[in-house]
Formats: sequence, structure tokens, C-alpha cells
Amino acid sequence: MKASFGVVVGLLLGMALVIGAQYALQTDGPLLSVDVSEAATPDSLGGMSEELLAQAKQYDEEAQRHEAEARRYEERAAAITPLMDTKGFRREGWKLAGDSHKTIAAELRFRAMVQRLEAERLQEKQKESAK
Repeated sequence: MKASFGVVVGLLLGMALVIGAQYALQTDGPLLSVDVSEAATPDSLGGMSEELLAQAKQYDEEAQRHEAEARRYEERAAAITPLMDTKGFRREGWKLAGDSHKTIAAELRFRAMVQRLEAERLQEKQKESAK
């Protein structure tokens, strides 16, 4: 059996992206990196909420990058005709790579949402303590 170079590359690319996506989605700690203690002052709460919003913005930018990569892989998969890839291995490899990037983007969007919710909570807490 003779495998073409494109099929092997497609499969390796797909496997590498799946492994990379699984590694990127594993978290060692909580989604929030800011610990809020009861002794926090209103000024420090404002700074923490700004940090959370900045981190949410970074997550959104990273998610946009992964979504663009997913679209690029899907376009490459669509460009491969059945005559170029009779068994569909290359197309499926590109689709799998695109799906991996979509999964990472969804996880990053979720993290950004959590950061924004926590920032809103801190801002409300700051307003209450300022009264």
C-alpha cells in the first residue's frame, strides 16, 4: 500500500492540532486569576476589575485569531476536490484542524465571559462599599 505525501501530512497535521487543542484546554487552576479577599479596598477592587477586563480582551483577541485559523482550514478543505483526494483523508484532516481551532476559540470566549462577569461583580461590590 502506498500512501501519498499529502495524506500523511494531512493526518499528521490533524493529529497535532487535536493534541495541541487538548493541551491548551487543560487548566491547572481556576479560570479567574484574581483572588478577592474581604479586606480589599474599593480602590483595589477597581484595579482588579480593570485587570479582569483586560484579560477578557486578551481572551477575545486570541479567540478571534483561532476563529480566523479555523476559517482558513475550512477554506483549504473546501478547495480540495474529490479527484484530488479520492478517499477524503486530506479534507478530513483540514476539517479536523479547523474544528480544533473552533473548540479552542469557544473555550477562550467562555473564559472571557467569566472574566467580564467577575469584573461586573467587583464593580458592583466597589459601588456598594463606596456608599
